[in-house]
Amino acid sequence: MKIAAFQNGINRKVERLVLFAAQSFIMIVTKKPAQISGSDMDICTSYVNGVRKQMEDGFPDIDATFIHIPIQGIAPNPNGSIKPVTKEYAVLQFLWTFRLQLNSYIDDLLKYYDLLPDAFVISMISLGKLVEEDLNSHAIEQGVAAMLMNAKLVNPEQYVKGLKEYYRKLGEEISSMAEFVSS
Repeated sequence: MKIAAFQNGINRKVERLVLFAAQSFIMIVTKKPAQISGSDMDICTSYVNGVRKQMEDGFPDIDATFIHIPIQGIAPNPNGSIKPVTKEYAVLQFLWTFRLQLNSYIDDLLKYYDLLPDAFVISMISLGKLVEEDLNSHAIEQGVAAMLMNAKLVNPEQYVKGLKEYYRKLGEEISSMAEFVSS
């Protein structure tokens, strides 16, 4: 009984990581709150399908203005109402927060390394590594955010191509982790 409860707890942590990564990914690449689609799917599956859809569509919202367009999110209403409010997040701030929170989820799951499938651990570590290597997710703490925001792109096409390649790799890692989420 204890072992089943323990494994169930680990499964919930895996699902929270995948859900967080997929939801954040959609917000980053579309600049809009992640939406749930489908009536008979669970939330995690719906968000992962949203990640896959963005990859299939070739990231139509990613262009040369990527870091300049804020991300629209939903936040709790400060007046206590159950109706949430729309909030704008600067892209570099959102990416910084995403990296920190993702690392927290990964660190938490690594405590259970021996109980996780090797393929999941590899995908999880690969996802963390990709996010760590992204200059944009470190721009604030390295003091280069203003420079990035004011930089004039020398080759906008190459910039967009690089962003799309990066987000494709990120999406592939999120998708591969999704197969370990228990429904």
